[in-house]
Amino acid sequence: MTKESATTSPAAETIAAFARAGLSIRALARRLKVQPSTVLRWKQSGAGAGYVPPRYHQRLLALAAETGAAVTERTLINGS
Repeated sequence: MTKESATTSPAAETIAAFARAGLSIRALARRLKVQPSTVLRWKQSGAGAGYVPPRYHQRLLALAAETGAAVTERTLINGS
């Protein structure tokens, strides 16, 4: 584990994993049927920032299985 990944938030790591699988934030949002600003808000500062809301976890895990993105339950909760 690199120093960078040890400090990456769950939201940032999840978004990055989907990007490595070829999905931009806009494409990820489209697949989740939400606005891109919703996905961006997950990693911005403020209350609850850095975390993916639990209501999206199942959809993200299913999408990860479909796209080959390296996203697991642990990624969604811990960011690694």
